[in-house]
Amino acid sequence: MGILGLFAGYEETMNKGKEYCKKKEYEKAVKEFSKALTFKQANGETYYWLGRTYYNLKEYDKTIESYTKAIELREEEYDYYNRGLAHKMKKDYNAMIEDFTKCIEIRTKKDKEMKNNFDFYNRGVAYYNLKEYDKAIEDFKKVEETLAEERAEVDLSAFTGHASKESLFCEHLYFMGLCYKEKKEYVKAKVYGFDEIISEYWRFEVNPLEGINVPLDVVFHNRGYCKLQINILENVIEDFTKAIELRKEKNEENHEDYFYRGAAYKKEKNYEAAVEDFTKCMEIRAKTKDAKSPWPNDYFNRGEAYIELEKYDQAIEDFKKATELREDANDYFYRGGAYYRKKDYNPAIEDYTKCIEIRAKNGKKKPGDYYNRGLAYIKLEKYDQAIEDFTKTIELEPNDVDNYVQRRKAYLGKGDEEAAKKDDEKIFQMKKEKYEADVRKDYRDFNKIPIEFVTQELCLAVIKEATNLYILGWIPKTARTEKVCLEAVAKNILSAKYVPEELQETVAQKLGYASSYEMKAKANAEEEERKQREEEEKRRKEEEKRRKEEERQRQKEEREREERERERHEEEMEAIERQTAASNAAARAASKAAAASKAAASAASRAATSSSSSSSSAAQQKSIGMAREMGIWVYVYDQRNNELFRREGTLHGYTSSTVSVLDKNGNWICTFDVRGTQISRREKKR
Repeated sequence: MGILGLFAGYEETMNKGKEYCKKKEYEKAVKEFSKALTFKQANGETYYWLGRTYYNLKEYDKTIESYTKAIELREEEYDYYNRGLAHKMKKDYNAMIEDFTKCIEIRTKKDKEMKNNFDFYNRGVAYYNLKEYDKAIEDFKKVEETLAEERAEVDLSAFTGHASKESLFCEHLYFMGLCYKEKKEYVKAKVYGFDEIISEYWRFEVNPLEGINVPLDVVFHNRGYCKLQINILENVIEDFTKAIELRKEKNEENHEDYFYRGAAYKKEKNYEAAVEDFTKCMEIRAKTKDAKSPWPNDYFNRGEAYIELEKYDQAIEDFKKATELREDANDYFYRGGAYYRKKDYNPAIEDYTKCIEIRAKNGKKKPGDYYNRGLAYIKLEKYDQAIEDFTKTIELEPNDVDNYVQRRKAYLGKGDEEAAKKDDEKIFQMKKEKYEADVRKDYRDFNKIPIEFVTQELCLAVIKEATNLYILGWIPKTARTEKVCLEAVAKNILSAKYVPEELQETVAQKLGYASSYEMKAKANAEEEERKQREEEEKRRKEEEKRRKEEERQRQKEEREREERERERHEEEMEAIERQTAASNAAARAASKAAAASKAAASAASRAATSSSSSSSSAAQQKSIGMAREMGIWVYVYDQRNNELFRREGTLHGYTSSTVSVLDKNGNWICTFDVRGTQISRREKKR
């Protein structure tokens, strides 16, 4: 065969292999490409197609081997790209990074402006799996830059793994969000990742679960999780609910959806819904082999919700289970709180003490532990121990005035009035300093200060500052801004006896009133109007809450009624079955007795009477002996008490050959023969 013949044979073999690939007959394609390797014309392209075919057969080791040989014969970016994809399937991410980096280098060498976002995407995925999140984000940003320039369909005939730029855009956003989430940069994860990908799904008008390799249920879950971490509660419950619905469409369940939705319900103070979700989370976790079950955080969070619902026994039980699974100070702290609210102070003290001991092991001290134990000691009138705990709290948190307030109570309980007086003075001074500091930060908050802490000096400072703010332009030059400052003063200090009359009149004039009396009257009217609005809003919320509770109660009663009806029906059917079984047993016993009596007769008489008895028996079996009602059924028996048939309805009457039954609606009388066949039907006379 000549050179042209050999070349033609090679081309023919390669074309056959490619045709088999198009038909997805990959085994046949492998044979053709392997055959092509026997020709002298075999080159890197031959190994390229062989590797691509092995990839489709999921034989990744052979894929890598084929592309490695192709690379030895030529330097093409496609070979590195596809070998990188094979490494991806084998989860060899370091080798994957090397191949896609080389692929990028070759493309750049050919054309400095040439960029392929799939190269950066796949390398970014490898970096993500190696937990090199910064490098992964850098690659995904390059994907975004190139896509922003193009955002159009691309010919991917040389590649495997993606179908369109749309799919790539969604997938790189997905991994970008995951990277930011792992870095605990939840705002970026939400905004640049999960928010974007959800909007992209709808922009491209694709089915979220088809065509694009991004699980939308996971996207909604992760967006809800990120919102929860940065305390953005808007639509966070809806996100987890959407994740749950999407998983149900795939017949899947994930305990984390319910756990974090329960956490969101808890933050929104919907504690009943939180308890339901934490309970559901435990149920799913118990059925999941790979999940930690039981998980102490499930019990801990449900216990917190039970406390808010004032279900202290359930809360205590949950915290107890949490303590059995781990040694965590917070479990004892919150269980102590449940005991305290239950007014069971001794076990509360024990739990707070255990909490303090656990924290001490880790070199930590928290003022709240001593503070809460001190409160329990006061309830038990153990004032010395309470004073010791509040003194410790003051050492750890000296700027919290409430620590002094509680220690003062303990001193008074002990009868140490001198020590209580010192705490009184400290309390007054701390409150005064706090109020003054707050006011000097924002003079519009002056109306929040109780009258007893207002001084003449502070009044004058506020008036001066309000005027200066307006004149010097530290705040916008509007009458409303000055008015806000002056009204904050007017609402509170003008009623104080030591405020000079002329100061009151000055404030009134600045606010445009004829006198301070008119100013006070308007302020009082506005306050009354505000209170009325608050009261109306409160009533509206209470009415809405009552309506929802009534609806929940109605649904609950409806479910209970349906359950009772089902149980009653099952009991009736069981009773009917028992009666039928008893009747059949009696019939069989009578039959056996008759047979025994006949056996005692002589052979001649038995033979003589056998024919007569047979015909008589046949006649009896074909005649009705009895019919009776049991529940909603009419049972019909022959003369030996064997059941012939049953019909639903009410017994109207029977003879030896027919039975009449009134149907369940009471409208028609149906007549049946001994075989249960309906022979007539007539309307009941009214």
